[in-house]
Amino acid sequence: MSITKVQSAQFTENNADSTIPKVFASSPVSGHAIIVVASYQGTVGTPTCGDTQSNSYSLIDSHYDSGDNQSTAIFYCGNIVGGSSFTVTVSIGASRGYRRLIILEYDKPLVVDKYLSTSATYGTGTDALTSGAVVTTKDGELIIGYEMEINTMIYLAAMVAGTDYVEQQNAPDAIDAEYHLVVEDRNQASAGSIAGTFTQSTGTYPFTVGVATFSEAAGGGVDTAKKRMSATHLLVPSFPMAILPD
Repeated sequence: MSITKVQSAQFTENNADSTIPKVFASSPVSGHAIIVVASYQGTVGTPTCGDTQSNSYSLIDSHYDSGDNQSTAIFYCGNIVGGSSFTVTVSIGASRGYRRLIILEYDKPLVVDKYLSTSATYGTGTDALTSGAVVTTKDGELIIGYEMEINTMIYLAAMVAGTDYVEQQNAPDAIDAEYHLVVEDRNQASAGSIAGTFTQSTGTYPFTVGVATFSEAAGGGVDTAKKRMSATHLLVPSFPMAILPD
């Protein structure tokens, strides 16, 4: 059974700040997963991710590309507690410009399998921009590809999702189209080698391309540990009980 996106949202802002927040339009569902991809100016630092429901997010991978002085980071929470006004925030430590954020809700609890990110070699053609390959371990994994590039005001129309991928969300520049962040996905029918790829018909600017793969978590369902109440125990009296005559 495929792993399907429920909703996504994006944030884009060129002015500098130390956080990158975004609220979902609809309330995410408990037991689902959230995947978060961020990009920002400067070196990676120590980015962290959280939300208004106090779910715990893991940093899967991060990458600094010196060619465009931009960093990317990908996080996930595999089994959320949902709620209304659900806001995800990535904290990046210092005040940085050209902040981008993409948040995605998926319809199953997930665990991460493999991941890789790289500064892509300049190139044009089908699947010319690639993260490099990873080898998945389970059939039916969700594959997330993501790409950050500079100067896409010129090249945005020339860039599309890779073969068998579907673009799920993009975060364009607020002013023109520079520093563009894109997330694509697909379900891989059979385990094996796979890369995050994008097709570019023209362009000579730096790119970062990454891939992360996820399988459905065993058991499923929401982890309600943080909302679980202790059972109430009845105390049995230690004194003898009187037996009344008939």
